[in-house]
Amino acid sequence: MRAVSVALALALCGCAASSGEPANGFIDAHIADAYIPLHRDLVPFGHEVGAAVVIAHEANTTIAVTNAHNYAMIDPSSYFFRFPGKDLIFFYANRGTPAPLAHAYAGERVRAYGQGVDDELRDAEGTVLRVDAKIRPTRECKGCPEQLAIVFDAPAGPGFSGGPVVDAKTGALVGITFAYETDGDKLVMFAYDVNMIVHTLDVMLAPVPPPVTPWKP
Repeated sequence: MRAVSVALALALCGCAASSGEPANGFIDAHIADAYIPLHRDLVPFGHEVGAAVVIAHEANTTIAVTNAHNYAMIDPSSYFFRFPGKDLIFFYANRGTPAPLAHAYAGERVRAYGQGVDDELRDAEGTVLRVDAKIRPTRECKGCPEQLAIVFDAPAGPGFSGGPVVDAKTGALVGITFAYETDGDKLVMFAYDVNMIVHTLDVMLAPVPPPVTPWKP
């Protein structure tokens, strides 16, 4: 992927090799229940992978979030709406419950989860470098404004798109991965603050929500 100073040009899905390390499970049962693997077969061969996270469950309705560039891996009938100005889409899920949330902080050890090319669970651990970095929008978020991101160094990458970023000690959910860049021999990951995502969803679920443009891939 190109450096942020140029533009984050590629999605995190659709890869030839798995990123991160094989994971035997999740650090916390709540994350396991909230995690949704994504997959789509490509024609004439291959497939792409990504992840989603359950973010709300009320009145028998379960809502999950993933990157908007993962839309092709989701049943179109389940689309809820796209987050304005962000590479995020909400959709109705048929299982799962939200995980406990926390705020990321500089120096925090975090763990990200995603999918490998063989549909296996992968993870990558690293350290939060910044919680309020401003970066140019990715190619998948055309027309979007400057993005505010949690930045952490972790050997993740393709397949982690839309997946959870959690505190490595408590397992609390702090972010949703949306992009990465290479920094020498390291990978630097970018995530949206999950508290911001939940706040926006709460506004949308209010009795009189603001008008939203219907999602159209």
